[in-house]
Amino acid sequence: MLSVSGHKIHGPKGSGFLYIDEKVKIRPLILGGGQQNGMRSGTDNVPGIAGLAKSAEIVYRHFDEQTAQMRACKHRLIEGLRELDDVVIHGMPEEEGAPQIVNASFLNVRSEVLLHTMEDRQIYVSAGSACSSHKRAGSPTLTAIGASKAEMESAVRFSFSEFTTLEQIDYTLDTLREVLPSCADLPGNNRKRKIMITIQPEIEILSTESYEDMLRRIEKIGRVCYKSEERIGEGTAEKFIAGIIKRGHESVIEHGSITVKVTCDRGVTHEIVRHRIASYSQESTRYCNYSKDKFGNQITCIDLATGFSYDLDDENDRKKYEVWQKAMEAAEQYYFQMLELGAKPEEARSILPNSLKTEIVMTMNLREWRHFIRLRSANAAHPQMRQVSDLILKKFSENILCSSAIWLRKKENKKR
Repeated sequence: MLSVSGHKIHGPKGSGFLYIDEKVKIRPLILGGGQQNGMRSGTDNVPGIAGLAKSAEIVYRHFDEQTAQMRACKHRLIEGLRELDDVVIHGMPEEEGAPQIVNASFLNVRSEVLLHTMEDRQIYVSAGSACSSHKRAGSPTLTAIGASKAEMESAVRFSFSEFTTLEQIDYTLDTLREVLPSCADLPGNNRKRKIMITIQPEIEILSTESYEDMLRRIEKIGRVCYKSEERIGEGTAEKFIAGIIKRGHESVIEHGSITVKVTCDRGVTHEIVRHRIASYSQESTRYCNYSKDKFGNQITCIDLATGFSYDLDDENDRKKYEVWQKAMEAAEQYYFQMLELGAKPEEARSILPNSLKTEIVMTMNLREWRHFIRLRSANAAHPQMRQVSDLILKKFSENILCSSAIWLRKKENKKR
């Protein structure tokens, strides 16, 4: 069995073919009309099929000459890389491996840093291996051949075609010699060259009052309204509070409050602080200098892909994510340049993006928390805001308010 992607031989993207030996039995992934001998139902992609066939025909017109050209480029690049310090070349011996790929690790240089530095000079390479590009986990291919963690984090893939020239290879090597010293994260550089990092939103409950104590206190306050204090007993608080919420008497639960520390991006906090019946304290970009060691000499951003449920195996989602990454890295670069020019953090912060990680401590009474979650966990809420609200609700359910009667009415939960 052999599968071929059309774009690998300059054919139309999205086209390909599968060669199956008559002894091999496979099940189709798509059922329906029975097209292509029952293996792929659906309307045939005639332009894609024709384009793929034409590409295959063109490739084989001068196959040996084109292969020799790519091997020459590969040899020139490998010889040049061997002259550089701290470079590990991966894969089979040169003459045995594929003619169009070289994978090498540049130790002490993060692959993303080198990738974007080369891109600025019109040289386009990829990080990791061909089988795991754009994956956030370590490359299974590099792991399988015994590459170390440091080698995987610094691995770059160079790919050629019959159109690649030796002059382009020489330009690539000259560029590497020029940029590698400035990209290296080594002692002695004026500033450690670190690229921004991405993290996920986090929630921490800072309140110290127990769930049971809070309910008992609210019950004691609430029964003043009905002068039914004599009915206070073991386990009566939760039932009482559920009843008054059901009747819409929610002012009573304003006597209970919860303080939470939220780690999210600054764009989300702009929505959070619109809830006016609350108290807030937030990390200040006016005073925080992210070039300092305490911040890791880098900015930290909240990962966009998770908040918007990107599928990084989808080409369009992947491209959007790559554009976002480049924008964040550029913002970091210019932010540090401003600081190096003598700007104060309160000046340089004008460059920082909405995706910048921030910490905000918020205290709300229970009635406002119920309103907050109903509004911000709704399907119509901003995806990143909903992600944070759902995390808060999950944390409350696990640690403080286990009762849906206190938190959300049962019918409200069903809508979720």
